[in-house]
Amino acid sequence: TNPPLFAGIEEAEYSSASSVKLEWRLGAGVLTASYDIFLGFSGEIDYAVPYATVAGDLTSHTLTGLGDQHEYTFAMRACTASEVCDTNILTITPTRSGDNIDFGAPKSTGISSLSLNDGTFYITAPWKHEDGRTTKRKLYRASGVTPGVYTVVSTISVSDSTDVAETIIYNGTLTENTTYHFMVHDSDGISESANTKSMSVSTGDLVAPTFSGLDALSIGTTGSEDSSLTLEFTTTTHQPADSDGASSYRILVSNSVTTACDSGEVMGAIPA
Repeated sequence: TNPPLFAGIEEAEYSSASSVKLEWRLGAGVLTASYDIFLGFSGEIDYAVPYATVAGDLTSHTLTGLGDQHEYTFAMRACTASEVCDTNILTITPTRSGDNIDFGAPKSTGISSLSLNDGTFYITAPWKHEDGRTTKRKLYRASGVTPGVYTVVSTISVSDSTDVAETIIYNGTLTENTTYHFMVHDSDGISESANTKSMSVSTGDLVAPTFSGLDALSIGTTGSEDSSLTLEFTTTTHQPADSDGASSYRILVSNSVTTACDSGEVMGAIPA
């Protein structure tokens, strides 16, 4: 039930822009089965989940695949085979210098999902701290059945380069029945990722029909007054004769005082 006696991490030194060597002294007292390595940023550590775990007979370990330009902070705790760990809070934030600062553009892989809802594009572009410091995300767009020239339509400034939002919401001028293609590139302020991964979505019909709504509403046919209503309305132009015309008329019903258009349930549809 007792944890090992462990003083914590003693040395941390970058061996490249994406790797760091950690050193410590063996734990004492109860046998150390493993060491949990924790990673944070700028002096802050979250001890909830270890970043890595290494064997209890080691006194050094090199972490690889880290992101460049981040100010990483490291900590360690010694644990028994029953996962009883010490609670030291010693941390080390090593200093970067020379070739250990920048490995180039962020390594993020670009767009992974794309959807269009009510004229708004929702783009997902995964990011993790191992991809490297990111200060801006650039959204590129092209249009046409085959994408032409991609142009930047949105630049998102990143306020916390260690926690980059993966969802991009874009509202732009749209043309109906047009295919749009998107890419996401990340920048660290020095260089920009050059992934060519793209995703596409088509707009379809964007113009709502011009329709004045109901002209009259009355009780239904004789003998069915309690269960039917008669709807009267003036039709508008229809598809495909008019691409902006109606394809159907939806019947919305609401039991509340608010209008059916705001909160009603679609009870049926009449072909145009």
